[in-house]
Amino acid sequence: MNCKEVLGKMSEFLDAELMDTVCDQLREHLEKCEHCRIEVNTVRRTIEIFQQMECKSVPGHVHEKLFKTLRFDTIGDPEENK
Repeated sequence: MNCKEVLGKMSEFLDAELMDTVCDQLREHLEKCEHCRIEVNTVRRTIEIFQQMECKSVPGHVHEKLFKTLRFDTIGDPEENK
């Protein structure tokens, strides 16, 4: 497995969605490649930090301004379509 393949499968690897053989190949590459090891560890740590964050609500006017900035005001709020 090469660096491009590792980075392409990183999300599935971190989500434990890969077949064991592919996972083994990826781990083998990570043992040898410091660059990919750093990339995977950085993404893993970012996910861990994000999952530990407390969800905060924002004031209505900020929410409205954000949605207008993101142009949800013209295409609709995705939450309303659930």
